[in-house]
Amino acid sequence: MTLILENEKLRIEFDKTSGTIIKLLNKATNWQIIQQPKLAMGIRLLIPIPGFRNNQVKSERQNLSSVEINESKTSITLKWDGITGEKSGPLDISVVQKIRLKGSELEFNTQIENRSPYTIEEGWCPYLGGIHKPGRDKFEAISMSAQGYAFRVPLDKRFPGVGMSQSMVNAGYWGVDYPTAVVSYPTFLSIAPFILLCDNSQGIYIGVHDKHMNAVSFIMELKPGYIDSMDNIPPHTSEIGKKPVGFLLSPVRFPFLKSGESMELAPVVLHFYEGSWHKGVDRYVSWRNSWFKRLPAPKWIDGVDAWLTLHINSPEDCCRYKYKELVSICKEAKEKGVGVLQLIGWAKGGQDSHVPCHDPDPRLGAREEFCEALRKIEKDIGIRVLLFSKFTWADRTTSWFRNKLIKFAVKDPYGDYPVHPGYAYQTISQLSGNTVHNLIPMCHASNEYRDICMEEFEKILHYGTSGTLYDEVMMGFRLFCFDPNHGHKVGDCFIKGSLRLAEQFYKRAKEFNPDFVLAGEGPQDFFCQYYSISYIRSWDPHHIPMQKYMNPEMKIATCITGWNDRNMINQCLMNSYIINYEPYNFKGRLSDFPDTVEYGQKVQSLRRKLWNYVWKGRFLDGLRAEVSCGDSPHWPYTVFENKINKKKAVVIANYKADESIEVSVKIQERSARFNLYVPEEDKVSKTDGKVVIPPRSVVVAVEK
Repeated sequence: MTLILENEKLRIEFDKTSGTIIKLLNKATNWQIIQQPKLAMGIRLLIPIPGFRNNQVKSERQNLSSVEINESKTSITLKWDGITGEKSGPLDISVVQKIRLKGSELEFNTQIENRSPYTIEEGWCPYLGGIHKPGRDKFEAISMSAQGYAFRVPLDKRFPGVGMSQSMVNAGYWGVDYPTAVVSYPTFLSIAPFILLCDNSQGIYIGVHDKHMNAVSFIMELKPGYIDSMDNIPPHTSEIGKKPVGFLLSPVRFPFLKSGESMELAPVVLHFYEGSWHKGVDRYVSWRNSWFKRLPAPKWIDGVDAWLTLHINSPEDCCRYKYKELVSICKEAKEKGVGVLQLIGWAKGGQDSHVPCHDPDPRLGAREEFCEALRKIEKDIGIRVLLFSKFTWADRTTSWFRNKLIKFAVKDPYGDYPVHPGYAYQTISQLSGNTVHNLIPMCHASNEYRDICMEEFEKILHYGTSGTLYDEVMMGFRLFCFDPNHGHKVGDCFIKGSLRLAEQFYKRAKEFNPDFVLAGEGPQDFFCQYYSISYIRSWDPHHIPMQKYMNPEMKIATCITGWNDRNMINQCLMNSYIINYEPYNFKGRLSDFPDTVEYGQKVQSLRRKLWNYVWKGRFLDGLRAEVSCGDSPHWPYTVFENKINKKKAVVIANYKADESIEVSVKIQERSARFNLYVPEEDKVSKTDGKVVIPPRSVVVAVEK
C-alpha cells in the first residue's frame, strides 16, 4: 500500500513507511518520471558530527512519525519526528514536509527543527530518484547562464564526464561515487533559481521560489554509472549488473541550521509542461513578476545599439593610450555609428589591478585631463561613456588589502580567505601565472565593506560619465561567508549583500544624475531590477538567447572581435543585441577592422529601418513562426512582434561559410506574405515565404 496524491494532471506515490517518492506520473503526456522505485528518495540532510563530516540522513532509511492527507487527495503532510544519521545514529531533529498538488504543479514546503547539538548544513528537498527520460528525444537539464544563453547539461547520449578533470559542472571522479553534475545558483552557470529537466516536447520546471537569494545547488547523479567510460553513455535499461538504473535530481539548500534553531525552506515548485523550454521559463517569469519590480532606466539607452569597448591599461603596465587620446578615438567611432564607449583599464594599476580602487592612473594623465577627456567625449562628440568598475574582489598585492580590506574578505569554515588566481595579461610571465595579481573575494554582506564600495562609487559619479559597467557583478567563485564579525549569519550566502549594494548604487545614482545607468557583466536575474544593461559573450553558433526571452526589456551587449565578423553581427540583429565592437580583443580602435565595421553599419541601418520590429518590438525567440530548409526545420531564426500593428518580423540567418540556403517561412496563426529586407541592399523584395540566403548573411521577412 502506498500514499497517493492525484488529480487530472498528475499522480505521485509515496512509500507509506519511509515517505520516499516511488512513482511520479505526468498523466497529460504519460511520462512516468520515476520508473525505478529501487532508487526512491525523498529528502536528505547533511549533519556533520565530530570525526565524521559526511554524516548523512537519508529518508529511504527513516520511518515516518505521522501522515496527513486531505480528503481531495491533493495535499499530504509527512513528518519525521526524530531521524537517524549514517554515522551519528538517532538525532533529535524533526522534519515536516507538506506537498500540495494543484493542476500541473507540485509544491514542496519543508520545515526543519534542530534540537540536536549539531549544525544541519545541507537539505536535499525534494530528492527525486529513479528518473528515466520520457522518450527518444535528447534529454537534458537547462539553466540560465550569466552569458545570456541556455546552459545545457546532456543527460542521455553523453552525461557530463567525470574523469581526470573538474569543471564548474562536473565533479572529479575521485570525489563522488557516481557521475555527478552540479549547477549552483547564484553563479555564472545559473543566474535564476530554477532548472529545467526536458526533451524537445515536454519538461519539468524545478524552481526554488525564494526572493532572498539563498544559494541552491541543483545536483544530478547517474546511478550506477555509464555503460562505458569512453563515451559516457548512460544505460537505457532498468538495471545493469543487477544494479538499479536511473537519474537522481535535487535542489540542495544550505541552511547551516544551528542547535536550537528551526527554519522553513523556501518552496520548491515542480511545474510539468508540454512544449519547448520557453514554457518552463514562462513559469519562472510568472512567479518572478509577482513581486519583482524593474526600476526605470535612463531613456537614452533605448537609442543606442552600437558600442566600442576599449582597454587602455593592464596590470603589466601597458599604458596603451593616454586619457587625452580617447577623444580622437571616439570621434572616429561616432562617425561609424557608435553611441557608447565602455572604457576599461582606466583606473589605478590597470584592469584587474588595485581593485576595488577607482582612482585615475597618473601614468595615463592627470585627473583633470581624465575628466576633460570624458567631458569632450560626452558633450562635444556625443558618445556616452561607461566606466568599467569592479567591487567583487580586492587585489591581494596591495597594502590597502593587507592593512585594511583583509578583514572584509570572505572566510571559509576554517577561517581562511579563498584566493582566486586572478586574470593574466600581455606578458608571458603573467600569462604563465608568475606575476598574476591574486584576487580575494570580498563579503558584500558586510555593511562596512559596502560603505567602502559606496565611497568608490561616489568617485565614479563625479567623473561625469553616463554610467558604469560593473565587471563580474556577482561572484561564482564562492557563495558563503563564515566570518562571525561581518554582521551576517555565519554561513550565509553573501550574494544577498551584492543585491543590497545594487540597490544602494541605483538609489545614489538617481539622486546624483537621473541619466546615469548601471550596466553589469551577466548580472543575476534579481539584480536586473537595478542593472539595465547586460554585457555578455555569445560566440557560440548554438547560442540560445534565453536571457533576452526572459527579460525582453533588458539591453544586452555582446562582443564582436572578428575581422569580418558577419555571423556575430547577424546574431545581434536576430537577438536584438547591442553590437559591441572589440578590435584586438578590446584593445584597438574602430578603424583597425574596417570590414567588420562596414558590415555592422549596414546591419545598423537595416535595424533603424525596422526599428519598431527588431529593436522596439516584442522578442519571441523562435515562437509564433516556422522556418524550414527542405524537409527539416531551419535554425537560427527569431521572431519579433511590432507592438503597434501586431505584425511579425522573422529574422533568419545562414551561418554557413560558403553555401547559400533556401528556406520557407510562415507565421503560425495565419497565412502571410512578406516584404524581404537584407543589410546590403536598399530595395525591398516580396515573397510568399520562399527565401534564399547567401552564406554568412541574414534576411528579415516582415509580414505584409
